This record gives sequence, C-alpha cells and structure tokens, in this order.
Amino acid sequence: MGPLILYYWRGTGPLAWLVRTATQSPWDHVAVGVELGGVPCCVESVLGKGVRLIPRDLDPPDASQETGLYWNRARAGDVLQELGQPYDILDGVRAALGLAPKHRGLECAELALRALQAAGLTLDALPTPQRVAEAVEATTGYSVSSFSGRA
Repeated sequence: MGPLILYYWRGTGPLAWLVRTATQSPWDHVAVGVELGGVPCCVESVLGKGVRLIPRDLDPPDASQETGLYWNRARAGDVLQELGQPYDILDGVRAALGLAPKHRGLECAELALRALQAAGLTLDALPTPQRVAEAVEATTGYSVSSFSGRA
C-alpha cells in the first residue's frame, strides 16, 4: 500500500497561531498519509469534525516527512478504524502544556503516534505536531521537508 508519510500544515487562522505559539512549533497540524485506490489521502483529526479521511489534494500540506515505514492492509486498517472518533481539544491543550493526554478522543498528533505504532514504530513523545516530527527524525533520520505538491 506504499510508504507511511506524515503531512504537516501551518494554518493561517487564530487557532492555528495559538497552537503554534503554545507548542513552540512551526506546525499546527499533522496528518497521516495513506493511498487508497491510487488516490493520495490523509487521515486526520480536526476540531469539530473528528477523525476523517480526505483526499490529500483537498487541502495540500505545507510539509511532509518520510518515516521509512510502509503500510499494509492490517496496518492501514488499524488507523482507519479510528474514523469517526471525536477530536479531543482538552488533550490538545494538555499536550501544549507538556502534560500527558487523557484519551477522551484524538487530537491530530495522537492519531499520528497511533499510526506510527501500528506500523511498528513506538515513540515516546507528547502529542504535538512538532514533537512527533522531532521524534520521527531522531528515531529514523528522516526530517520534515517542504511538500512539493503545494500550490
């Protein structure tokens, strides 16, 4: 099913700015890339929408990060079973404050960490986009780079 790639966004709204400021990160959102039927998609957790699957080109990311990991049907199924789970704003706040999540739902970085774990990479990172990126780079050597598909 292809490589497991993480995608990162730098939003322009006030909530995006708040997330970046609170987490001291260039990124306010992370999603997991998966290809379904030849269509590049993102599995993401979004405030007000929860965990959803969207075509990647619907909202092209600002950056991407290879992981050195690859999807198979079972691994993708582990992540896709999260579809419909609620977004947990309180876990997002807890992560920004450096506190462990309570897991009442999923925020975007928690979802990314679960996807990495399903693919065989368990990271000890608090769930923020920046901490996920740093942990992946420290463990695999792959860093975040500008996304070439961005318009």
